[in-house]
Amino acid sequence: MELVVPISSLAGLLLLGLVLKPLFSRLKFPFEALLLLLGFAFSSLIVNADQLGLHSGILRDLVFYVLLPILIFSAAYSMDVPRFGRNLFGIILLALPLALISLAFSTVLIYYGMGHPAGFPWIAALLTGTMLIATHSQAFQQVFRHLNLPPDLRTLIRGEGLLNNALAIVLFTLLLAFALEPDLTLGPGEIALYIVWEVLGGAVIGVVIGFLSLVFLRVRQPSPHEVALFTLVTAYMAYLVADYVLNVSGVLSVLATALIMGRTMHQDLDAPQDHFVDEFWRLMATFAESMLFLMLGLSISIDMFSDRYLAILIGIGAVILARIAGLTLVMPLLTRTNKALKELPDHNILYVSSARGAVTVGLALSVPIALDYWWTIESIGFGVVLFSVLIQAPLLELWRQKKLKNDKKVLDPDGLD
Repeated sequence: MELVVPISSLAGLLLLGLVLKPLFSRLKFPFEALLLLLGFAFSSLIVNADQLGLHSGILRDLVFYVLLPILIFSAAYSMDVPRFGRNLFGIILLALPLALISLAFSTVLIYYGMGHPAGFPWIAALLTGTMLIATHSQAFQQVFRHLNLPPDLRTLIRGEGLLNNALAIVLFTLLLAFALEPDLTLGPGEIALYIVWEVLGGAVIGVVIGFLSLVFLRVRQPSPHEVALFTLVTAYMAYLVADYVLNVSGVLSVLATALIMGRTMHQDLDAPQDHFVDEFWRLMATFAESMLFLMLGLSISIDMFSDRYLAILIGIGAVILARIAGLTLVMPLLTRTNKALKELPDHNILYVSSARGAVTVGLALSVPIALDYWWTIESIGFGVVLFSVLIQAPLLELWRQKKLKNDKKVLDPDGLD
C-alpha cells in the first residue's frame, strides 16, 4: 500500500503530460520540460516528494538501479557498432581529454566563483565538477535527426555521452570517499588501480554477460516478445552484477552488453524480432526519461532558487565556459583525425550538444547529508539540468528552425516550390 500514492501520482502526472503534449508541442516546448514543470507544480501546490515517499535515497536508487540501466542499454543497443568503432578515437578524445579538461576548468571556476573555502572547499568543487561532466546526449537526438547531421557526427556525440557517464560515476565515487573520510590516504598507484578495476572490470563483466546472452538466444531461439523481455532482464543483470555484487562500473557493464547484443542482433535487419526489440527499447527509454523528469520536478523546491540561485548560476556558467575551453583545445586534433568533422562546414554543434540528465541527477541525489555542502551541490546539479531542458534544448530547436529556413532560401531564393 505504501507504493500506491507515489505510483498513482506519477501515473496521473504522466497522463496529464500526454494530454497537454499537443498544445505544448505547438509552442515548441519540449515534452521533458512539460513533465518537469508538472512535477514541480504538483509538489509545490499539492504535495511534496517526501510526502509521496520519494525522499533523496529512494530517488537516487530509482535513478541508478531502475532508470539508468534502461537509458544506457537503449542508447548503446541502438548504436551503429561498426560506425562506433570507426569513430572510436574521436569518441575517446571527447570522453577523456575533453572531459578531464572540462572538469579542471569547471572545478576552478566553481571553487573561486563560490569564494567560500570553509563552507565549499576544493573537494566540494571537485565533486560538483565531476557531477557536471556527465552528459545526456539523448535529450538532443530528435533535434540532431531533424538537422540531418552526418551519422558519424551523431555517433561521436552519442558515444561521448555514454563514456562520459561511466567516467563521471567512477571519479565521483572515488572523490566521495575522500570527502566522507578526510583522513583517507591513497597513493597515485592505488587510485590508478581503483580506476582500472572499475573500468576494465565493468567492461569485462559486460562482455561476458553479452556473449552468454547471445549463446542463449541462438540456442533457445525465442519469440520476439521473449527476446525483448530477455534483453530487459539482461540489462538489469549486467548492471546489478557489476555495480552491486562486484563493485565495478555498472554503466560500462551495461554499455558493453548492449553493444555486443545490438551488433549481433542488427546483422539481419529484416528479422522481425529486431524491429520489435528496437521499438520496445525506444518505448522503454521514453518511459524512463519521462519518469526521470517527473521525479526531478517533484524533488525541486522553491527554496533551492531563493537560497542557492547564485551557486546555480555559477554552475551553469562554469559548464558553458569549460565546454568552450575544452573544445578549443581538443578541436584541432579532433578535426584532423575525424572524417565527419572534416566534411562538415559547421561543426560548432559540438559546443551546444552536451546536455545534463539522468546521471547528473543521480549523482546530485547521492551526496549524503552528512556533508555540510550537500544542498549546494544538489542545487547546482538540479539547476544545470533545468538549464539543459528549459533553455538549452529550446534554443537548439530555434537554431534548427532558423537553419532549415536559411537552407530553404538558398535552395529556393525566389520563394518558388
